[in-house]
Amino acid sequence: MLLKDQERASKVVKGFIEADRIPTALLFLGPQGVGKTAISLDTAGSILCLEESLWGCGECRSCRAFFPQAKELLSGLTEKYRFTEESGGRRRLLYLRLEHPDFVAVVPDGNSIKVHQIRAVKEFAYIKPALSGRKVILIDGCDNMTPEASNALLKVLEEPPADTHFILTALKKESILPTVLSRTVAVNLGPLPEEVFSELVGGNGNLYDISGGSVTKALILTQDGEILALAEKFVKGDLTDRIRIGERIESADQDKKMIFIDILESKFIDAYMKKAMDYSKFETLLRKVGEIREGITRGIRLSLGLSIIADIMED
Repeated sequence: MLLKDQERASKVVKGFIEADRIPTALLFLGPQGVGKTAISLDTAGSILCLEESLWGCGECRSCRAFFPQAKELLSGLTEKYRFTEESGGRRRLLYLRLEHPDFVAVVPDGNSIKVHQIRAVKEFAYIKPALSGRKVILIDGCDNMTPEASNALLKVLEEPPADTHFILTALKKESILPTVLSRTVAVNLGPLPEEVFSELVGGNGNLYDISGGSVTKALILTQDGEILALAEKFVKGDLTDRIRIGERIESADQDKKMIFIDILESKFIDAYMKKAMDYSKFETLLRKVGEIREGITRGIRLSLGLSIIADIMED
């Protein structure tokens, strides 16, 4: 099993598997880095296993094709799977086609999952399984789908093929088209317990607090300490410092931008709790942080949002 914890979520999925009543569309919800992708791949392994073993037997032909690549996908090593050849030698980003012929995964292309990716998945959904009795389509980060992509997915979820299961992950359900959400069975994952977190990434309690129990965030922070340093300088610096940091962080990838914003939020909360900030400013800053967090997934310029936060902090 790839998932290290999340006992409640595992029990829910185990119940579906053992009763042979796995929903056509499963949605795993929870903060970044708490195991949504891992439990998705465990569930996919169960569905695809020729021995119908819980979490996959690991030995059958299907499991031997699936799990090595699943582990690479979990580790973010996706580049060699990202493209599929078309006639005439043209290449177009569609989805991650691994060694297993009955499994594909879709991840954001840049900041979003685009309609051409979902259209390609629809074509895959209606072909017959080649190795297992069923197929699995993983859409990792479905809250990053464009409106066009969401509508394209809705069409196939309205009349899903009997032999195909969709597994979706998202940070929160509010970012998903309601009509798509209504056709899924949602399973919630919470932050990892501190002891499990420590086993996976080490570090101290401060790292756990800053990352919110997210392994993904913690690994980024330990590998790139600059993000934390910039956030701390943003809070302690003057207006000029903050504008420069905003311009600098603009070139970071989406995960790092999100972590930067999360750290700022935790710093504002800490300042308010220590009575170093009045409620009016605190509430205004938190509201703006929430707006920026939502905007990052839509591709807005983070530096513009941070300049507004810098102005609020000066008042």
